[in-house]
Order: sequence, then structure tokens, then C-alpha cells
Amino acid sequence: MDLLSIIGIVWRHKLAAIPVVLFTILGAFYVVAVKAPVYQASSSLLLLSPPGPPSAEQIAANHKLAKINSNNPYVSFDDLPVVADAIIDSVTSSAVEQTLADRGVNPEYQVVLSTDFGSPPIIQITGIGSTAASAIRAASLITSTAVNELYQMQSAQGVNKIYMITATEVVTPTQAQTAASGKLRTLIAVLGIGALLLFIVISVAEAREQRRTASRRPVGVPAPAPASDSDPPPTPPSAKPDVPPEPWEPRAFREPLDQRDPWEPSEPREQSRESRDNKEWENREKERTRNDRRGAALLPRNGVRSEEFQSDPHSEHH
Repeated sequence: MDLLSIIGIVWRHKLAAIPVVLFTILGAFYVVAVKAPVYQASSSLLLLSPPGPPSAEQIAANHKLAKINSNNPYVSFDDLPVVADAIIDSVTSSAVEQTLADRGVNPEYQVVLSTDFGSPPIIQITGIGSTAASAIRAASLITSTAVNELYQMQSAQGVNKIYMITATEVVTPTQAQTAASGKLRTLIAVLGIGALLLFIVISVAEAREQRRTASRRPVGVPAPAPASDSDPPPTPPSAKPDVPPEPWEPRAFREPLDQRDPWEPSEPREQSRESRDNKEWENREKERTRNDRRGAALLPRNGVRSEEFQSDPHSEHH
């Protein structure tokens, strides 16, 4: 089925298709012109490794260092991206998300790990809001929550602040930009729903039309088979099919058209020019002879023409 066939089917059911098309156009207009824009504000956190545990000389110089818990289990991973993933999982958990939502943060915020190869573990945070100020505020709240979650994770293990992994804010959310992707996703969703509804409506209308056509068909008359590309084109009623010529065979083996003997030689269909000339000469001679006889019959008998004598016997010549 090509594009023209699809357009023809939609046009045939235009009464059912027009409301769906109008609904889709109105939805797209609302998304583009009426719906409030979405703003985004970004920030980023860089994780820093803590100092190593104190040496024996440092403990001997300062006996208080011996009482400090310098064992940090998160440092034993020797891989800060693992710690960054733990922070992201904590910030995007349901409990933290609900806490941020209660403080006016849009739950569609994003917290991801930077994918730049060879870079230190950087957590990228994106806050979303209906205004620029709300987006900046959301990004700041999410950033502070991530720093607090990192501290709580290590504090729960009894790690001293000196030997904790810290996070420094590399990018501060000071401005917000309009997110075109939000409107684009919504517009694509509206167009997709409109296309799906149009397909459903046209399919139902086409099925009802076929059912109505089948109910009007007389009983016992089969439905016409759908045409395929491999089927030959139908022959018009006025056109006659090509019939191959009959093979030649002798006159004796053909069915006689009359009661003559099939073995009797037939007259030649075409005569030579000399035969036609002789035939014409004989015909002219016969015509001349008939004219001479007719003229001789009109000669006078005893001074009176035979035709006058026969026509008026009481004339003065009698």
C-alpha cells in the first residue's frame, strides 16, 4: 500500500478522521504556544580523597591521633566512582525524592555521573522548574542534599571528619536556561497519540464499511478476492481474447460447409488478367447481339413498323 492509497482511505473516511486531526493540531498548538516553558539549572560536585592514616611518628608527636578513627571503609574501595554511584543512588531514592518534593523541588531532577573519560568522579546535578528562579533553587537544594548524604554515609561508619571523602562544588547554579527538550518530548507524545487514534478510527470505519458491503451482497455470491500484484490485469468486456490461428489442414480433413464433395476441386479464387479480359469481351458481344436482335424486331413490315401496327390497328396506314 503506497502513500496515495493511504491518503485515499483517510479521505474516504474524512468525517471520522477530521475530529482526530483537529484534536491533534489543538494539542500541538497548546504544547508549543500555551504551555509554560521548562527551565533547567545545573551544578556539579567533585569528590576528593581524604588524607592517609597517621604515621607512627605523627602519633608519637600527637597522642590524640591515636584516639581518632582514621579507618574509612569507602576509601578501601580505592575507586571514588563507586562512592559517587552510592551518592547518586541515595539522592535519587524514594525517601530523599519525597523530602525534596516537600521543599518544592520538581521530582524530574537528574543526578548522574560524568561520562568524560579520564576525568575525576564528577556528579552532575540538574534542577528543573517552571521559572528560572525555581530551577536554580532546585539545583542548589539537590547539591546540598548530595553533600549531606556523603557526610551521613561516612559518619554512620564512625569516620572522623579529617579522614572523610569530601565534595567540592565545581559549578554553582547561578542561571537557568529554557529546556527545549521538554516541549519537544511532549510534542512528540501528542503527535504519536494523534497518529495512533487516527489509525484506530480509520481501521474501525473501514471494518464497518466492509461489513456493511458484505451484508448487502446477495446470498451465495462470494466476496471478490483481493487483488495482488502477481494477478494479471482484468480483460475489458469489449476486448476479445487473443485466439491463436487454427493449424492448416487439407480440405478433405475440414468439416464441409455444404453438401459438395470435399474432394471436388474448387474454382480458383483469383483469375488472371487475360481471363478477366476474355470474360468482359464475351459479355460485350452478347450485349451487342441482343441489341441487334432488338433493332431487327423494330424494322417496318409492309411499310408499317411492327410496334405501330401492333399498337394502333385502326390508323390511317391500315
